[in-house]
Amino acid sequence: MIKKVLKNLEDTKNFAKEIEKNVFWFSNILIFWEVWAWKTTFTKFFLENIWVEKKIKSPSYALENFYELKNSEKFKKIWHYDIYRLENQNLESLEENFESDDFVIVEWAEKLNFKPKSGIELHFQKKSENERFVEIKFFWTNFSENEIKKIFEKFKTPIWIQEHTAQVANTAVQIAEKFLKNWKIVDKWLIYTSARLHDILKYIDFVDKMKEKDWYYFDIFWLKFSAETVNLWKKMKEQFSWLSHEKAGWKLFYEMWYKEIWKVISSHWFNSKWFSTIEEKIVYFADATTMHNKRVSVKERVKDVKKRYWDWSKKSEKVYEKMLKYNLKIEKELEKFE
Repeated sequence: MIKKVLKNLEDTKNFAKEIEKNVFWFSNILIFWEVWAWKTTFTKFFLENIWVEKKIKSPSYALENFYELKNSEKFKKIWHYDIYRLENQNLESLEENFESDDFVIVEWAEKLNFKPKSGIELHFQKKSENERFVEIKFFWTNFSENEIKKIFEKFKTPIWIQEHTAQVANTAVQIAEKFLKNWKIVDKWLIYTSARLHDILKYIDFVDKMKEKDWYYFDIFWLKFSAETVNLWKKMKEQFSWLSHEKAGWKLFYEMWYKEIWKVISSHWFNSKWFSTIEEKIVYFADATTMHNKRVSVKERVKDVKKRYWDWSKKSEKVYEKMLKYNLKIEKELEKFE
C-alpha cells in the first residue's frame, strides 16, 4: 500500500493529477474516508483533470452524478456516487456500472455490500486541521508466478521468450521501485505481471517460417519443437492471423477479460505513440532496453532489432532512426519522474 500526506489544497490538486495518470478508462475509484477529509475537493480536482466541463457537484443528496465526456481520449462516461446515506437500498444499478466499461467513483465505499473486480482504493484520514493522510491500494485479478508459468504452459510459450519476459519484468520493477521511493504512484505488481506476459504469443511471428520437421532457427542454432506445440502455435496464428504478436497478446487477454493486463501490453510495441498510464510507459521502456535476457542501452536494443528485422530499404532506415529518437525521449521522461 502506498502512503501520502496532503498538507494543503495544492497537494490535494497534485495528488488528483497523479491518480488520473494511473487509472484506465475502465477502472474504478473507491474512496474510504472520515468526515471532513477533503473528499469533495479531491473528487472535484480529479474530474477537472479529465475534462469534465459541466459544474461539478457533490452527489450527497442526489446519490449519483453522471458525466459524459466528449473531449477526453481516456474517459467517455463517468458515474460519481456518494453512498453515505445508503443503508440497505438496492445497489444493483451501481454494480452494473462497475461491470461495464464506464468509469465509476464511489465515496464512502466502505458501505458497499460487494467489491468490483478492479480499481484503486483511496483511504483518507484527517490527520490535523490542515493535513490529510491517504493510503493508495490497487486491486485487480493478480497472478502469482506459478499462475504465470501455467499460462505459459497453456499457450506453449518457448523458454527463451519466458527468459526474455523475466528480464523485462525485472527491469520494469526496478524502475517502478525508484518511482515508489520518490513517492510516485505506480502499480508495481500490474507492471510485473504485464511485463512477464507481454510476449506470450511471440511465436505467431515466426511459426510460418518453420520447416516440415518442426525446426526453428533461433539466432545461431536450430530448435526442435513437438508436433503438439507447433500445432497449437499454428492454431493461435490462425486465430490471430491478421495481427502481430503484440496486438494478438492484448486481444487474447481482452477476450479473457483481464482488462488491466491487456491495456498495459497493448502499448509495448516499438514506436507506440500513446500511453494512458505510467505503467504502460514503464513496461514499454523495459522491453525497449532488454535484448534476449539481458538489459542493454536504448541504442544497443535498436541496433539489435535493426539487425534482425532489417529489410535493406530507405524506409526501414527512417523507421529505426525514428525508433531510436523516440525511445531516448521515453528514457528522459522516465528519468524525470524517478
